[in-house]
Amino acid sequence: ASRTLHGASGVLASSARALEPRERYVNDAVCGWRLAAGEETGRGRGFLRLSIEYDVEPSFDFVEVYDGSGTQHAQLSGAGGPVLLTIPVDGGAPLIRFTSDGAGRRSGFRASYKFTAAACDTHADCSGRGACVRGLCACEPGTHGLSCDSKYCLAYNPPAGPPA
Repeated sequence: ASRTLHGASGVLASSARALEPRERYVNDAVCGWRLAAGEETGRGRGFLRLSIEYDVEPSFDFVEVYDGSGTQHAQLSGAGGPVLLTIPVDGGAPLIRFTSDGAGRRSGFRASYKFTAAACDTHADCSGRGACVRGLCACEPGTHGLSCDSKYCLAYNPPAGPPA
């Protein structure tokens, strides 16, 4: 079951004390948070910016991020962060889902979110790999994504300008 969160910004976590050294999430968890603020605040179109820190069992427990249409944008496992994600929102309510198996527990995850009209406001919104130009990230060579959060698998420099 998922819980619907209202408001243009907020914080959600696997527990009230997520990421504290002695905190452990429960086994066999299936938790979901549907972020409905985009629909309810008149921002049915725009962007959802997420910052996620996580410490979950590698390969067994996951933090997953879906846009409002059901497309998966991230599956995080292990430890890391903050991971910055910018997801386009076109009318639907994005979903963050946390699942854990029956063995092994770690300190969980915490995510902050904010609905915005632009993909970026400052260069910091571009994951340190690009510049914010008129509300969109201009990514450095070798990176892509709305917040320059993804690297190409191979050395790749996209062609300049539109394809011929």
